[in-house]
Amino acid sequence: MASSKPVVEYRYYDLPEELPLKVFTGSDWTISDILAKRMHFHNCLEIGFCHSHSGFMLIDGKRVPFSEGDVFLIPRMVPHTTCSDKGTRSGWSYIFVDIEGMTGRMETGFLPGIRLERDRSDRMRFLCECILDECMKKTLDTDLVRIYFSALQIEYWRFAGEIGQMEQPEADFNIRPVLRYMDTHYSGDFDMDQMAELCLMSPAHFRRSFQETMGTSPLKYLNQLRIRKACMMLSIGNDSVLNIAAAVGLPSISSFNRNFQKETGMSPREYRKNNAKAARKGERNSVLRLEGWTRAESRPETEN
Repeated sequence: MASSKPVVEYRYYDLPEELPLKVFTGSDWTISDILAKRMHFHNCLEIGFCHSHSGFMLIDGKRVPFSEGDVFLIPRMVPHTTCSDKGTRSGWSYIFVDIEGMTGRMETGFLPGIRLERDRSDRMRFLCECILDECMKKTLDTDLVRIYFSALQIEYWRFAGEIGQMEQPEADFNIRPVLRYMDTHYSGDFDMDQMAELCLMSPAHFRRSFQETMGTSPLKYLNQLRIRKACMMLSIGNDSVLNIAAAVGLPSISSFNRNFQKETGMSPREYRKNNAKAARKGERNSVLRLEGWTRAESRPETEN
């Protein structure tokens, strides 16, 4: 009997609208020497800084080594995971950023993943280090951060043109087109034929591939995505629950409330109220069960 494909996890980050990035660093961000059973991808660009030790990353099926001082840029919707060398735990810092929201330019031309080695002196690496340095300050200059990211995006396009495409990945993440489409068209109507066509598959093949890759059905995934978008709208604005439900493609208020309760454990009004309380305390609400990690995951099991 053929073994089933490993599930790919969607680790979602709710990024602030005023400056759409998050930085994670410190002792929580040491990576195990046990290979994770599941790869994962994000809804935003990941910039990873390796501070200690070495190991390898799996990026879109391709094994890429890393060592102390390396920087990695991994676009959204690209499956990846990190594993340290045996007997070590590599230390990392991460920046997760919505590049379109940060620069006003679309995230286009990004290759599956790029490694910037420590011994390579180039402008991309310098800009990444400038961004991390500025983000670690108690009071960062938001205009300067946006300028750095604009310059990084331009240098990325230039760099990608110079090196050409990466080698063909061993495992094609073939449902990526529909994930990208859902992320920007989540409020519209979807049918299985339309989603299958985006991935150049038959409906039956598409349903099977999506389930094997994501561990859930396309329609359940779309529903979860709509609830995440609704959470952002409840957090940053004063629009009514009814209008938000319609905006995310769930115009039936009873259906919206039921699905919201299932995904978050509370009603939309409770979510908004709790989020307002957290904001007054200088905290951020993180009740979503599928939200991105806020510390490196533990790995009690080895890869088969």
